[in-house]
Amino acid sequence: MATDKKIINQPIKQLRLIGNGQPEDVVELHEGVITSLGPNEVLVEMEAAPIHISDFMLVGGIYGVKPSLPATLGAEGIGRVIDVGSGHVKDYQGKRVIILPYYEQGTWATYLVAPLKNIVIVDEGIDATQLAQLTINAVTAFLTILDYSELNQGDWIGQTAANSAVGQYVIGLAKINGWKTLNIVRRAESAEFVRSIGGDEVVIIGDNLGTQIEKALDGKQLDHVLDTVGGTTIGTIAGFLKSRGSIVGYSSESGQTPVIRPLDLFYRRLHYHGFWVIDWFRITPKEQIDRLIQHLTGLVDEGRLSATVGGTFPIEKYKEAFQAAKQPGRPGKYFLTFNQ
Repeated sequence: MATDKKIINQPIKQLRLIGNGQPEDVVELHEGVITSLGPNEVLVEMEAAPIHISDFMLVGGIYGVKPSLPATLGAEGIGRVIDVGSGHVKDYQGKRVIILPYYEQGTWATYLVAPLKNIVIVDEGIDATQLAQLTINAVTAFLTILDYSELNQGDWIGQTAANSAVGQYVIGLAKINGWKTLNIVRRAESAEFVRSIGGDEVVIIGDNLGTQIEKALDGKQLDHVLDTVGGTTIGTIAGFLKSRGSIVGYSSESGQTPVIRPLDLFYRRLHYHGFWVIDWFRITPKEQIDRLIQHLTGLVDEGRLSATVGGTFPIEKYKEAFQAAKQPGRPGKYFLTFNQ
């Protein structure tokens, strides 16, 4: 009986999760072989993949994705198609592609097999580390603003963790669209960095947070708020959000439940929305995903949208990469690189 599978023999290295716990204890470098490509599948030679805090949450067993073990790690990344299976895939040969974060194939690998629905062709010449983190960080920034508010030029966005990759994309999008940003950070050095990339007002979390925000806004109100911290911080910020305004929470770095005064929720009718970008990819038509990715890659290519890179590590030095990616006050996102 004929088979639709194409037989190949591609040696690979990949980082695999063998249990839940600390990354240094439950992640191992595995060597294997990819032996076949199915219909409408491609073989991708990987360039780079980011290390996210959410990856460590997955490793620890406290994330929304809980793969069967052992599992290849890595949510997103950038690579090049070097072989194709049967079906409508010939046009993908040799193309540079972004791997979408469906968690159906781990991107912390030298090579991987992906179905066409899980990749998007992108242009040559764009920095690999910028493209590799686009589908989680930049898409989160874009959607948490534009899917929940209709902002005009001069409107104010408040955000926590403004020095993060998502925070940097928010500032970039604000500059493109003429919005203003109130940026909340934890450290003085982070405040200096956020100002350097165009943050309009920057406030450091402390006992007098409300007073600092009031001074920074100088009588103005926030039109939209993004939160990745939780706890009482977001409740303080919510006090400066306009009536019927929206708060969008997309993570909780503090591990604390967002605390918002009932009077703000009831009498000023504030709205709190939870957002998880992985769920958006799962429920959104591929054509819509492709359009957004192409729009964002265009902004990156024009130099109008970017996030800082802390450093890169070859896959063999993954333990050093993990250590760097977990350090407080890290200078930017860290990446694993492959086939260099």
